[in-house]
Amino acid sequence: MKPAERLQPIADRVQDWARNDPSVQALFWYGSHSIGRAGPDSDLDAAVLVADGTDLTEVASRIEKCLNGLCRHKLGPVQGRYHVWCTNDLIRVDFILARSTEELVWLVDAQDVPPPRLVRGVVKSAEGEKLLGVCPSIYVGW
Repeated sequence: MKPAERLQPIADRVQDWARNDPSVQALFWYGSHSIGRAGPDSDLDAAVLVADGTDLTEVASRIEKCLNGLCRHKLGPVQGRYHVWCTNDLIRVDFILARSTEELVWLVDAQDVPPPRLVRGVVKSAEGEKLLGVCPSIYVGW
């Protein structure tokens, strides 16, 4: 099975969750899978912008629920980071959970994140659009 074939069903569930969760303002993907360069050991990397004041523990619970039956282990959320290992293959999904665009701007210049730095998943608010304006290398297709 190709790496993308392992990761895509999980990514699709997260994408659907972000589209339907009222607290999610935007979902961006980054890393090798988002640009079609996933290898056999690749994980999924997602940056999630939620409404200010949102309880990140609740967001993590809803993420786990969207991955219904796939979660094997989880860690966090701690300091805006939430890690989930899915399926018996223990595919890792790393989430950055943020309540403001300022908490995600560092990804725009992160040297360890290959360009395009962010790939647009779901953008439902002006705050999410604001991040698009700061990051000229956002790829708009998923």
